[in-house]
Amino acid sequence: MARNCCKYFTVSLVPVASVVLAVLFGLAIAVLPVLYVQLAKQYRYGVIVDAGSSHTDMFFYRWEVPRYRDTAKHFQQEHHCYSDKSINSYADKNTSEAGSVLESCITKSKNRGFVTSGQRSNTQLFLGATAGMRLVYCKNVTLGEEIMSSVNSTLAGSGYHLVSGRVISGQEEAVAGWITGNYLQQHLKHSGSSSLMGSLDLGGASAEIAFLDSTSDPRSHTPYHTNVSLYDRSYTLYARSYLCYGLNEAYRRFLAHLINGSGDVSQPISQPLPAGWDQPHLPDWRHILRMCQP
Repeated sequence: MARNCCKYFTVSLVPVASVVLAVLFGLAIAVLPVLYVQLAKQYRYGVIVDAGSSHTDMFFYRWEVPRYRDTAKHFQQEHHCYSDKSINSYADKNTSEAGSVLESCITKSKNRGFVTSGQRSNTQLFLGATAGMRLVYCKNVTLGEEIMSSVNSTLAGSGYHLVSGRVISGQEEAVAGWITGNYLQQHLKHSGSSSLMGSLDLGGASAEIAFLDSTSDPRSHTPYHTNVSLYDRSYTLYARSYLCYGLNEAYRRFLAHLINGSGDVSQPISQPLPAGWDQPHLPDWRHILRMCQP
């Protein structure tokens, strides 16, 4: 009986084993190409620092290579570091310490390992300072150079590959706002241009406007026109920045208006609100912005 049982199981296991092997082989055929594609994907990493007039942000991105239609399709990493300090604020402090604004974000990025130490030296790093620093340069070029020297020194020692750390132009800032808005709304992937939006950006020290100009005659273009290429398509934009028309600068203008209108700056301002305002709340921002109009 025992011998018959052994014979039964021996005979039965042969087809069972064949079926199992066939299933495993089928799974291998189905899964291995997918795993190969995943392993074959290559990524590049980048760090963008937005040095605004009232804050500093550091963003980490990755994208697949080769690029899609000559434009990277980015995947924003989880890491986003924010600081309520700005590099332009060091115009009134020790300019050599301006780079310290970035140190905590750089340290956090390394500790959390969003980019491994082996990839760090190949990770491109860009810093763009906006209207806050443009104002510093307008007032004192030496102070602006000292601040940017400190900032670039800190970035160069971060371990990332510093590509550019500079003050961007107002037009560049306007174009960046236009690209960001249309990219997030997925309008840039459409074949037509009817869905493209214009952009208005009210920052701390400046305001920007950008929109697609469908005028085909280049002779009608102004210095505020520029060309942008994305996804194998070219766009002609009207992009302009208005320095000192940001929210913080508008408020500073309002305070200057109060002081100038008080007559005696050594005395307290008895009526800090516009005529007819009786409620103890902040002034209407629309009124403040109207005062900034030329």
